[in-house]
Amino acid sequence: ACETLRIPCAERVSAKWGAARYLARRVAGRWLSMADLAEQVTAEALSALLPLEADPEALPALAGGTRPPGPADAPAVPLAPVEAPGPSPFVAALTGGLESADARTLDARLRRAVALERGMLARMGPRLLELARGGAYRALGFRSLDAYARERLGMAPRKARALVRLERACAASPALAAAWRSGTLTSSQAQALVAVVLAEGSARWVVAWIERAGRVTLRRLEDDVDYALATGDLDPASLPPLPGPPPIPDGPDPAGVQIGARPRHGRERSRVRIHAPVAVVRLLRASLFTIRRRIERRAGRASSPGEALEALLDHVLETWSQQEKPIPRAHRVFARDGWRCTVPGCSSYASLHAHHLRFRSAGGGEELANLTTLCAAHHLRGVHAPGPAGRIRIHGRAPERLRFETPLGTWGSGDVFRAPR
Repeated sequence: ACETLRIPCAERVSAKWGAARYLARRVAGRWLSMADLAEQVTAEALSALLPLEADPEALPALAGGTRPPGPADAPAVPLAPVEAPGPSPFVAALTGGLESADARTLDARLRRAVALERGMLARMGPRLLELARGGAYRALGFRSLDAYARERLGMAPRKARALVRLERACAASPALAAAWRSGTLTSSQAQALVAVVLAEGSARWVVAWIERAGRVTLRRLEDDVDYALATGDLDPASLPPLPGPPPIPDGPDPAGVQIGARPRHGRERSRVRIHAPVAVVRLLRASLFTIRRRIERRAGRASSPGEALEALLDHVLETWSQQEKPIPRAHRVFARDGWRCTVPGCSSYASLHAHHLRFRSAGGGEELANLTTLCAAHHLRGVHAPGPAGRIRIHGRAPERLRFETPLGTWGSGDVFRAPR
């Protein structure tokens, strides 16, 4: 069971939350969802709070609004068994001869399969939203929409909730609805744009965001949305040329392990929304209550949840951003490239290599402009693989002037599509 925690805060706290997500991916070595980030931040807060809180009654009673986890929802009426149908001609055409298919053939088949699924989801979305609004799933014998999606539709509950959220965004933005239903946007692209479409004051930029989705990879689109929401500037034309963490106003406090906040804080006009398992939300809420009490004891004044979250994030950012001195050359390359593979669309943060754009055997040097970050798979199997297996070629100067030539297209720095020469 999951729960949503909404914390009013100042705009700079939203920026710090985005920076914490960026650092958490680097620390974990993989892509993290919002729930994963909440768990990592909570664990880091508890590691600093528990040694300082000797009182066993330190954690207060939880505020109302939480629902204890119960047994998994199940339909009240058992479903009759249904015989599994045989493969349709469309599926047979997609799966036939896969052993001898090359990369372009596989890409074309996957695109056909994705187009079919997108069409089904676009037709299913409005009906699922209507079902959720009216609670009609109860009349069918289901206790929740999650149970209906899992048992009747064979769909993951998380996917059903995401589809309902997308339909709500489509109801608020005709431009997004037209792009989604016409096939201009894939399901993943549309889901990535939901947060910025639902943000206040974003209506005039929706068309520009849709156009940008067609020029960059999904990885870059998600980074751009996170950056825009953290900074509050929703104009995609103002995005930086290369992805990176959002700027942090004022920066974290440098004084050791300190769970405290500044006595002055701006008006809380923004909001951090955390959707995570109930146990994680409970621990995070309890940690914020503890931090608020410490702030009030030290400053002799009332504090807010947003101020407590800022104090928590200051500690997290300082702890996770500590670096060794002197910094190794490879680490300077990794830090410049965001501690992840620079191959367009790759989301790997683990097993990183520093790749020489001009090979050392061809006279390439150790300057940073001749080095870029690749994961082990793309480095050893994509660039340096012997024979025709080496399908990725990288030219130019790092980090702004790179060109990636792959069997499925040519891309530039920052995951931007480039027309082939």
